[in-house]
Amino acid sequence: MPQFTAESTFQVGIEALFRYHALPGAIDRLLPPWQNVQIAKKGASIDVGTEVVLRLGTPIGIPIHWHARHTKLEPSRLFEDIQTSGPMASWTHQHRFESVTDETSRLIDDISYRLPLGSVGALLGDRFFRNELTKMFRYRHATTRDDLELIHRLPQRKLRIAVSGASGLVGSNLVALLQVAGHEVLKLSRGKSASPISGSKESGVLAWSPSEGLADPAAAEGLDAVVHLAGKSIGDQRWTDSVKQMIRDSRVKATAILAKQLAQLNQPPKAFISCSAIGYYGDRGDEMLDETSAKGTGFLSDVCAGWEEATEPLQESGRTRVVHTRLGIVLHPRQAAMAKLLTPIWFGAGGPMGTGRQYWSWISISDCIGALYQLCLDDRATGIFNLVAPHPERNRDFVRKIARIVHRPSFFPTPKFALRLALGEMADPLLFDSCRVQPVKLEGLGYSFRHPTLESAIRYLLGL
Repeated sequence: MPQFTAESTFQVGIEALFRYHALPGAIDRLLPPWQNVQIAKKGASIDVGTEVVLRLGTPIGIPIHWHARHTKLEPSRLFEDIQTSGPMASWTHQHRFESVTDETSRLIDDISYRLPLGSVGALLGDRFFRNELTKMFRYRHATTRDDLELIHRLPQRKLRIAVSGASGLVGSNLVALLQVAGHEVLKLSRGKSASPISGSKESGVLAWSPSEGLADPAAAEGLDAVVHLAGKSIGDQRWTDSVKQMIRDSRVKATAILAKQLAQLNQPPKAFISCSAIGYYGDRGDEMLDETSAKGTGFLSDVCAGWEEATEPLQESGRTRVVHTRLGIVLHPRQAAMAKLLTPIWFGAGGPMGTGRQYWSWISISDCIGALYQLCLDDRATGIFNLVAPHPERNRDFVRKIARIVHRPSFFPTPKFALRLALGEMADPLLFDSCRVQPVKLEGLGYSFRHPTLESAIRYLLGL
């Protein structure tokens, strides 16, 4: 039976390395972002008998389900899972942990497998499959190493943290990171009753709606932090007057209601991390922007300013540390802007948008949630923080670099009039406005970027 082994050494003790893999959120953190895979079912632990079901996308649109069951567990030493049904003829994955020193440990992923279709499948598919395994475990081990470095660099204390927008791109990834770090997570969820989770490994929920706030504010007493990410997507619909009002209300009004409720608690959250965006700065050409730069003009700038001002009740109370994060373009290969950009690039039709001279300030999804994690735990953090990588790119260079990495041409420009015709009013602020932003305060806190350059981010996100 074919064997595959991936091995890495980590600068943490064996207990910490094993705990990372045993906590809820580990499977979410370790699924490669370039793969069309969703978690259909997962257990609350890696105990023997618990099951995981993955939904694998296929080119014909009909998903395949991979069912796995945990079959062995020796705490701090190993755990094992096998495929019970799915695309492989057989699959056994043993995760082994070895102590090197008190502060160093080794992870060995040993896999025994057989491809479908017997000898024909092995002849035609084994080289490709092993290459995919190499990419996947390179990603998994890099993510584990980066997460553990972040977790152990910051104070080691268990927090209770509530997250709104927990099902979105940033929120779902942040929840997984908080879980593997051992924190207790409450998801602000629409239409669900609040559920206490003290001592539980699972995420609980707090009933909440953007128009009415928390259904039971008392359930939020004593939180260590609230990370407020919820808001209607700005790029899913053309900006009619009604859509713009929904965008504004989902951010400004919803934040104001939540901030007022939290400020009135006997024990308000110790920290409130509120999401905003670099749209605050507007179209600024080649000007270098930092957290002290003035507000720009336009709809998005006005929304961002109102969004940040909506936290005033918490700021005035003086009992909560308030942080405003101005997010740049968050990169993930299967979601949001990068996913839309990759499609024409894969087909060889990528190129600059308009003149291509406009600056795009971006951040990888891993650095986005890493920065949010530090802002939750670092008591020095207060006020405005730009969540962008330190090297913004002109649009033409942004597209060219991605195309070069995936071996595609990038000389098909898209004229402004075509995108304005297709997207309407939102084309300019989303695509053509130039925003050259620096993460000055984040770097001042000592945050270490996993992907400071666009090339390193793209290679990591695509497994290249």
